[in-house]
Amino acid sequence: MRNIFPIIVIAILFQSCLKDKHTEKRTYTANSPIYMTYEDLARAIKIEGPKELCTPRKIYASGSFLFINELGKGIHVINNADPRNPENLYFINIPGNVDISVNDGYLYADSYSDLVTFDIRDINSITEVCRDSKVFEYVLPPHNSQYPIAMIDPAKGVVSSWEVIEVTEVCEQGDCGQHYDINFNNERLVLNEGTFGEAGNGLQVGKMEGVSVAGSMSRFMISEQILYAISSISDVAIFNVADASCPTLSGEVELQWGIETLFSYKDKLFVGAETGMYIYDLENVDKPVYISAFEHVQSCDPVVVYEDRAYVTIRGNDQCGGWDNQLDVVDISDIRNPESIADYSLNSPYGLGIDGENDVLFVCDGSSGVKIFTDLTNQVTAGLVQGNDYTISNTGYDVIPMNGNLILIGDDGLYQYDYTNLNDIQLMSMIATGQCLE
Repeated sequence: MRNIFPIIVIAILFQSCLKDKHTEKRTYTANSPIYMTYEDLARAIKIEGPKELCTPRKIYASGSFLFINELGKGIHVINNADPRNPENLYFINIPGNVDISVNDGYLYADSYSDLVTFDIRDINSITEVCRDSKVFEYVLPPHNSQYPIAMIDPAKGVVSSWEVIEVTEVCEQGDCGQHYDINFNNERLVLNEGTFGEAGNGLQVGKMEGVSVAGSMSRFMISEQILYAISSISDVAIFNVADASCPTLSGEVELQWGIETLFSYKDKLFVGAETGMYIYDLENVDKPVYISAFEHVQSCDPVVVYEDRAYVTIRGNDQCGGWDNQLDVVDISDIRNPESIADYSLNSPYGLGIDGENDVLFVCDGSSGVKIFTDLTNQVTAGLVQGNDYTISNTGYDVIPMNGNLILIGDDGLYQYDYTNLNDIQLMSMIATGQCLE
């Protein structure tokens, strides 16, 4: 009996636990997923004629061409040999696309959970040449925020859209109706892994040549022969691009929670995150090593760097958290102890771009237009770009300054300005947004 008694007690406790655990059947209104199979996703890549810009976001300049992400849809290819007369050439249909990068004549783009490589050495004959499947955290389209998101079954494919309907679920402990947090301006919906298993004028259309530059909102960054790509809320995937035609996933490194943007400068990687700017050593490109951090209140914050200064915009809102909206100038001369040396109040900052050789920084400040910061090596001063020729009617999203040409993407289109004379900035051209892509 002495030996049997403990067994009886354990059995009683186990049965008690089972009684506490219950299942329930609930019917409620939710965003129900509409799936695209993985096979259809792979077949959906198409090179099409030019499309109107609708929701342009990430921008990448390479040689005499611009590549503009149409949020969740694909990439616009623009011939920018003459910035006064840019030509909309093609649209690459890429379902679930958010990010872009270019390396040695090849374009890398995400497609939901996949990394797709295109040969763009001959811009008149763009072809898909490689695909790495299921290497990124699942990316979802925007949903109706008035309703929860119903359960997702990854075995059925990727979520291409939603329908608001009544759904019935059998769940445990009242865990019906998944609620996820949207980050990155409704670009990505972060799911727990456990739940869901970047010039020159005169170049003609032809072979890819010249310098490549990414916008500050980029989540893809190439350094040496490595492509760093944010693959989840806290992880960066590392791809070897020694063979540019087909990146090889060589590993993943966990950085900080809430990482948003990547910027490389010399042998350092600067990571914009919700809680600060984090600096990593890239001496060993396959294994970034943490050096230091410049922390701030929770917010969205892309970063650019030149010499011993880092420039960080901090934007607070419902998605990013916090209330601060400002530009922080950070002294990184002592890389292990970054220190704020100036800050400037802004309205609602997004992307920023630096032309260090010409001593000028451009900041997209929401409906306030574009702000210019000069005299960067000494006392930073600010001036708002004013006048009808200079401002945009809606929110500017990101900028790339290149050799006197400011390339700006905003809600209402692509703008290009001649800023060789900062006292007389001239609008050279624009491609306005039109109707949304079907």
